[in-house]
Amino acid sequence: MAAAMAPPGQHFFYFVREKGSIFLSPKHEVVRFKSTNIFLNRVNISKRLDDLEAIHQAKDGEEDEAVFMKDRSIFKDYREDTEAFLQKMFDEDIQFGKISRTINKKEDFDTEFNAIKGILLVHYQDILNIFDYYSGSSNYPTISMNDFTSFSNQCNILDQKYIGLAQLDLLLVATCVSIN
Repeated sequence: MAAAMAPPGQHFFYFVREKGSIFLSPKHEVVRFKSTNIFLNRVNISKRLDDLEAIHQAKDGEEDEAVFMKDRSIFKDYREDTEAFLQKMFDEDIQFGKISRTINKKEDFDTEFNAIKGILLVHYQDILNIFDYYSGSSNYPTISMNDFTSFSNQCNILDQKYIGLAQLDLLLVATCVSIN
């Protein structure tokens, strides 16, 4: 079992109980860890002798191609986002978000805010995917200013006519700073 989950080589481990106490397994060798006074279990994992068998499916009758099968993976219990769940997430993002700070307060404020919400809702799934990508390569669960600037450049948001770096910085600060 361990060979399927750990790379080949020597591995040290211990177990932790609910209350935080540490214990070793009597089923595995107990050794001193690297000239310290710490004792750990040691296990040696050998290299796999046979390659894992991939599941293949014909691709238009030509070559075989490996196919991902969710029901046979660690993602089998993952639930896809439903429309109702996405709507609930969107409503909470709007409620806790600070987009209204970027709109001039005038008589048609509600009309403009609702128009912005409508556009954001249409693209909400894409916005979530973009956020996941950039936050995953940044300082999850946030996006650093450098990564936000990179995103803005890639999307041509920084056109220097309407929005330059200074305006982008002001917009980001206006939507991130809490006034409570």
